[in-house]
Amino acid sequence: MAYRALGWPAGEHDGRLELVTGSVIDVLEVPRAAGTLAARWWLHSEGAADEVRGLPTLPDPRHALAVIAAGERLFFIAAAGDCPWHAEDPVTTRTSSRPDVAVIKWHSNGSRIPAPPGKGDADPAEWAHVPDRGVRLARPAVLLHLLAAAAATVRHGPQMLALPGGVLAVPALGGQPRQSSASAAGPLPRPHGAVGFRLSPGSTPQARTAP
Repeated sequence: MAYRALGWPAGEHDGRLELVTGSVIDVLEVPRAAGTLAARWWLHSEGAADEVRGLPTLPDPRHALAVIAAGERLFFIAAAGDCPWHAEDPVTTRTSSRPDVAVIKWHSNGSRIPAPPGKGDADPAEWAHVPDRGVRLARPAVLLHLLAAAAATVRHGPQMLALPGGVLAVPALGGQPRQSSASAAGPLPRPHGAVGFRLSPGSTPQARTAP
């Protein structure tokens, strides 16, 4: 009901809740490490242009940063309308599956992505970040440079950040090595414990916070 109130097409498939892209929303999918870094850059800049990283002006993240996490993937929700393709190309699909290629997957034209709550799934979907000032999504074309810069920075793996001049930033942490492949940047902080949307009749969509 909350997704319907937002106008986002949603449905169920094999008992899993999914968002349907192409008509109202598009979604840009990146590996968790790249998405975590991109979201933190966006939150840090508050949408202002970042000359150091070569990033353009972005919308206010308090309105536009909507991110779903599912396993080792992050899904950035954007307004539909910019996708330049109408069908997939087999050659492109094979290239995008190469481990040495940084890829942003642009979901549109009826592609489906997992939506919270994802209870019972192997990689349950959950909100990594939701807008807390009302929802005004960015255009996906505006987010491409942000996500591309983040993907290039983690191109050597989730435990390395490639910086200008060939410098690598790597973790030097105490304790025993972790078994997971989680991002070196750590989990994306949630604003005030936000886990979903609260919708009241006649009100603007707002973030719902955990107790």
